[in-house]
Amino acid sequence: MTTSPLPAPPFDGRRSGPPRAVRVWMPVVVSLVVQVPAALLLLAHQVSGSLDAGGPARDPGTGPDLGTGVGSGNGVGPGSGAFTFESAVSSVWVSVLALVLAVLTSFALVIIRRYPRTVVVAIIAATSVEALLSPIGPPFISVAFAVILAVRHGARAWAYIALAAAWMLVVFLGPLSGAPWAPRLVAPTTLGLLVVVGAAEFSKRRSDVRQKLHEDALARRRAEDARQEAAGQQERVRIARELHDVLGHSLSQITVQANAGLHLMDRDPAEARRALLNVKETSAAALAEVRSVLGILRDPAPPRAPGPGLERLGDLFEVVRAGGVSVTESISLGDAAQIPLGVGQSVYRIVQESLTNVMRHSSSVSTRVRITRDEAALIVTIEDDGTTEVFGADPEPGNGLLGMRERAELLGGSFSAGPTPTGGWRVVAVFPLAVPA
Repeated sequence: MTTSPLPAPPFDGRRSGPPRAVRVWMPVVVSLVVQVPAALLLLAHQVSGSLDAGGPARDPGTGPDLGTGVGSGNGVGPGSGAFTFESAVSSVWVSVLALVLAVLTSFALVIIRRYPRTVVVAIIAATSVEALLSPIGPPFISVAFAVILAVRHGARAWAYIALAAAWMLVVFLGPLSGAPWAPRLVAPTTLGLLVVVGAAEFSKRRSDVRQKLHEDALARRRAEDARQEAAGQQERVRIARELHDVLGHSLSQITVQANAGLHLMDRDPAEARRALLNVKETSAAALAEVRSVLGILRDPAPPRAPGPGLERLGDLFEVVRAGGVSVTESISLGDAAQIPLGVGQSVYRIVQESLTNVMRHSSSVSTRVRITRDEAALIVTIEDDGTTEVFGADPEPGNGLLGMRERAELLGGSFSAGPTPTGGWRVVAVFPLAVPA
């Protein structure tokens, strides 16, 4: 016994990638891991007494030392010797502020996707305050994350304007506040901010490409779903049409034959027996056709045997004649092998439905069926000379007429039906022999 593979899960429209919680908390965790330890280290140095760990103690009133120092002379940071604060107390408070801002700016990234404008401006403003007091502080990579995320979420102008304005204020107002922003610090910091802007633009471009690919994939999947739904709807309509034709014709025949059998049971038992045999044969044939149609619902594979076609018209006429309606046939098919299979099956169903309507809705006892063929089409005409009881002069199309019209138009043909001047009913269907693909 073989098992079929499991179907693929339905496409739910979500993007692939890390979970939402990871995307939200990763910038927060990285910022905390980088900023908080650096701020604690800076605070520890300030609490110990002085940033210039290698130099002599200074008088609190002597002001900042902007000389070469006794450290490396090229860096800025604890032990660099580049500068000292005015007092140990002021330097401690700046370090405490840096630690607080390191924590707050990190956690602010949690809500930046919902409020990108407000959060990016707040983070840039908070870090610029710390930069105005001192260029020495933890590396605020939360600013980089804020700018990148704000640009990705539609706040590009707010992020760039806030970043440029804050940096100009720090550069021009920093010396006034006593922070030693020397040119050798301004240049690399400016370069770092430009790198952040470039990273933000790269991330935005990458996000746009991924969004476009996602939307294209979603559109293709929706189009495929719509195509499958349309195909399923067409199949349901086809099955309903087949069932209507099979059951309508067969039940009409069964009703006529059963009434005849009941009427003749006492007067002519042999004729009544023949009518009941016709009922049996008609119901068996109808049951077989219904099973064939409904079998498609269980097994979507094409049926092994085609439906009834032109070769079954003779049997159909005999069944109708047994029901008391005389059928005069005039069929000229030429080379029947050149007639497409679908055209033949549709012709059979239209003739079947038309004869069923004659038996159910007309007082006619005779019907003419004419099928002719020219170079390009097959023309089917069914006409009776009785009085129509249901359709009248202005017919309302029911399921039967609708089904016949659909059969003709699906194959590129045409269909018309209406009363004749003599009070009968005429059905004309034209099928092109070159069936459209």
